[in-house]
Amino acid sequence: MVYADMNSVSHRGGKNNYGLYILAASIISMFTFDFGMSTAVTRFVSKYNAERDQQSVNNFLGIVYKLYFLISGIVSVLLIRPVRELKK
Repeated sequence: MVYADMNSVSHRGGKNNYGLYILAASIISMFTFDFGMSTAVTRFVSKYNAERDQQSVNNFLGIVYKLYFLISGIVSVLLIRPVRELKK
């Protein structure tokens, strides 16, 4: 299925659109990759809820949100920089 989709994009859209298609697919796959943090969130939130320690849950989720924000900022900078260089 993926092969047929890639063939149709490359034949109908040309090389430039095929490159954009691959770039978009790569970016989408990067955002679905969460560095294993979802497993850690499940483990520690369950642990802290079992201990009835709401403060630890709040602290842990705050750290996770900050990490996601930091990672998304780094990825954004890495993606915007090549686009600026292409426009020159």
